[in-house]
Formats: sequence, C-alpha cells, structure tokens
Amino acid sequence: MKLHTKIWIENDDGKLLVGEGRLKIFHAILKTGSLSAAARELEMSYRAVWGKVRATEDRLGVKLVEGVAGGAKHGGAVLTDEAVEFIRRFEEFNEKAAEMVEELAAKMLPDEFPDFKEK
Repeated sequence: MKLHTKIWIENDDGKLLVGEGRLKIFHAILKTGSLSAAARELEMSYRAVWGKVRATEDRLGVKLVEGVAGGAKHGGAVLTDEAVEFIRRFEEFNEKAAEMVEELAAKMLPDEFPDFKEK
C-alpha cells in the first residue's frame, strides 16, 4: 500500500501558482531550452505552455522565463534564477510534506495502513 500526497500553491484569489503540471513545464523548458520544444515534449500546444508560464509570472510578479536571442537555432528560452530557486524550494517543501504525511499516517492510522507503522 502506498500513500500519495498532492500539493499545489494558489494565490489569495484561488489561482494556481505552482503544482505538478507547472513543475513539468519548467523542467521541460530547462531540459530543452525552448518553449516550443517543451510543449512538444509535454504534448501540449505552444500557446498552452506559454499561457501557463505567463499566468504564473503575472500571479507571482516575477519573471520566470527569458527568451534567448536567435541564431542558428532561432532562439530559445531559459529559466531565470528566480524560477530555479522557486522550483527548488517548492520541490524541497513538497518532499518534506510527503515525509510528514507518512509519519502522521504511521501514528494515526497504523491499523488501516500497516505498512506505515512507526519504525
């Protein structure tokens, strides 16, 4: 048996800032160096990827992706230092939260979840 957690962050208006889907987009941009290549990798439209990036930037008030000037590869995109730090902190938080949920399950639900009994 496995316990799953899913965490996302919303702004005060209830609009998504970051969650699993946004992380996939930012990791794909980091990996491919391009919004269009990231969109292809994620099987999303360029417009959808760009819209989600822009919405997150607008909601946070921080630039997360910067364009790179053309050349042989016709330009690309890179994550800003702020984006890299934001992703790192959210992933660290998400990992620690999942560990704490497992600890809580071991304490409060040992009969329902015998695999999670305290060690």
